[in-house]
Amino acid sequence: MSVDTQVLIVVFDALRPEFVTPDLMPHYHAFAARGVRYANYHSTFPTETRVNQSAVVTGCYPSRHGVVANKFVEPTGTPNDVLNTGDDVLFEAAIARLGGKLLDVPSLGEYLARSDLRYATISAGTSGGGRLINIMVTTIG
Repeated sequence: MSVDTQVLIVVFDALRPEFVTPDLMPHYHAFAARGVRYANYHSTFPTETRVNQSAVVTGCYPSRHGVVANKFVEPTGTPNDVLNTGDDVLFEAAIARLGGKLLDVPSLGEYLARSDLRYATISAGTSGGGRLINIMVTTIG
């Protein structure tokens, strides 16, 4: 793959595959038909968005990347509290305390940065979810 190659990765939280049909979702169905669609995909941990987002950007299961729930204990990042990835202020403070190292393994953004490449992300959920799919960003807008 050359440096000028562009790749689009689309992940929809809680979208069940049986709903992506020509009748129910004609535009998305056509979009998916033009690319690669993983027919046998499944979440790494049911109903926990941040765990699965972290799996997408690290390629690892929760036991390796370290995010185990949407809210979890992270003693260094949030002393005497539970890290709530949906609370922007708490989440950013935890990331700062951890020196940006919330994930226990490198993310896609870190691998790309090592090669002087980058990627952009768009998230329609909470900023915490958006932050986890691109932990390398320095601001949330």
